[in-house]
Amino acid sequence: MHFFISQPMNGRTDEEIFAERKHVIELIKGEHPDAEIVDSFVHDQLKEKHGGLRYLAKSLDMPDEADVIYVVPGCGKARMQDRA
Repeated sequence: MHFFISQPMNGRTDEEIFAERKHVIELIKGEHPDAEIVDSFVHDQLKEKHGGLRYLAKSLDMPDEADVIYVVPGCGKARMQDRA
């Protein structure tokens, strides 16, 4: 089974993103030992060249590779923080 992890990335360092991602992968693997994780991290070169919205659009192409989408709490509010 393939899992896509959707997590907030805006305003976070790569280290913060990867630490959270590692924790989520451990949770998934604890329940589904044979799970395969879709590599959904889009590297900063794309963000720097095209901006955050392009970065988000690229990552939204990836869930079609997955059977399951794991949404990290807070993900739905990530974009709203820019407008507050």
